[in-house]
Amino acid sequence: MWCLARMLPLTIGDLIPVDDKHWENFLRLLKVEEIVFAPRTSVQLAAYLAVLTEEYLAEFSELHDRRMIPKQHYLVHYPRQIVR
Repeated sequence: MWCLARMLPLTIGDLIPVDDKHWENFLRLLKVEEIVFAPRTSVQLAAYLAVLTEEYLAEFSELHDRRMIPKQHYLVHYPRQIVR
């Protein structure tokens, strides 16, 4: 599934309108995944991950008009675990 998510922008990215908020949030999630699965990270990258996660979760709840599921909430804790 992760491979499909990573290849999707390359295959259909040019077909998506520039101002599509759902697509922008999906791309933000891909950035979050890239940092979380990175073999090496830094404190600065963890801080950037915290900002990206906050933006992703806020935009997700606004776009879909529902609360996040616990699995999404766990993203909030990743930056602290990376620093640890």
